[in-house]
Amino acid sequence: MELQLTEKFDKILSKATNITIGIHRSPDPDAFGSATAMIQFIKKKYRNINEVNCIIPDDLPEHLNWIVDNVRDNVIIGEEGLEKKGKTFLTNSDVVILLDMNSTSRLSFYEPILQATQAKIINIDHHPQLNDNFDLIIRDAEASSTCEIVYLLLKHIDKEIIDTNIASSLYSGILGDTGSFSYSCSHPQIYYVTAELIGYDIDIKKLHDLVFNNYGIERMRLLGYVMHEKIQTLKVKDQIVAYYALTSKELEKYNYKPGYLENVVNQALNIKGVCIAASIVERNKTIRISLRSKELPINKFAATCFGGGGHPNASGAVVTDKSLEDCVNIFKDNVCNYI
Repeated sequence: MELQLTEKFDKILSKATNITIGIHRSPDPDAFGSATAMIQFIKKKYRNINEVNCIIPDDLPEHLNWIVDNVRDNVIIGEEGLEKKGKTFLTNSDVVILLDMNSTSRLSFYEPILQATQAKIINIDHHPQLNDNFDLIIRDAEASSTCEIVYLLLKHIDKEIIDTNIASSLYSGILGDTGSFSYSCSHPQIYYVTAELIGYDIDIKKLHDLVFNNYGIERMRLLGYVMHEKIQTLKVKDQIVAYYALTSKELEKYNYKPGYLENVVNQALNIKGVCIAASIVERNKTIRISLRSKELPINKFAATCFGGGGHPNASGAVVTDKSLEDCVNIFKDNVCNYI
């Protein structure tokens, strides 16, 4: 973490009055963890700040609802939450902190409101590409997660402020974005950070269970359906590719809720010999695509074929102008170019 960036961040917040934190649609543990840690740190450190809120475009995933327990009064969820709170909290913010996203478009319907503000916009992220201009950028594409970056930032500002609750939020995000340290964790820094977080007396086993073993029975039935009925495999250049496609009607059959398909694509990648796995899902008149790979870079695949992006081994896209069948065919026709 560059000292200059830390000092700039601290200086901006020291002069702020109202702060809004934004995380991306379809939020994951890294987005939640970095946001809840940031809220708690700001409330303890910066007495000059009157109000700090976090905007979340989508409903909270059922299995991650617990992660905002300590900051629930500061969280605004979806359009309904925005109407209850009123838009003025965002338009009156003098600082907006965007976490775990490389573009304001990932704020969904909040984006036009954000663009109308005069606020300084700070971006903290670990994605390789940066698609927008910001007043301050704190990013590290080699970091395992945004939570890893946020920890180093907060530590350098005032490590005495970090407590068990803040450390637990950050550790949860790191767990989620590394699949419990099974990917995106080849840099030694992540292990130093993790060791320091454990030193704050966090409950490692409890956090692991909350992140990975906290789903309802309907989600498990949907997982079983995907594994038994929907997984397809292709042989491409002596490699195996796995994918599944789900329609909106199939999701309705299993009473789909946000978060039900989180990490399911990784199950397809667990099949012996599979080098690339894809989830192609129809939801709310859009097609949501998640791509995973063991070694091959697939972020260019996501960008070129679907207008998305992400990490070399974990990328995705949201497609609004093509059908589910179109997206499946594009995947099948083009995956050979990335093997």
